[in-house]
Amino acid sequence: MKFRGIIRKLDELGRIVMPKEYRKEINAENGAEVEMTLYEDGIIIKKAHEGTLITRKIDNLGRLVISKKIRKVLEIEECGELEMFLLVEDAIYVRKVVRNEGL
Repeated sequence: MKFRGIIRKLDELGRIVMPKEYRKEINAENGAEVEMTLYEDGIIIKKAHEGTLITRKIDNLGRLVISKKIRKVLEIEECGELEMFLLVEDAIYVRKVVRNEGL
């Protein structure tokens, strides 16, 4: 059995809505600054700490913009689907959904 994360669609502006439970778990409610790090085939999102150089802000609707540069590197299409997992170290892992045809 394969574990599946929460699947969300990327909107036309490159935003995803992060589940409220996930935001709460990493202590990054609406308006919080988060850092994004490329890792293997996805992105690790953590609450930003003092001294973090590059951050993004979660808006009042729980949306987070994923930059065009990161979307290009990960080959994430406009309005593509992303899968999110809550990690044990107070982080969220986001990756492109890959559908296996015929399964």
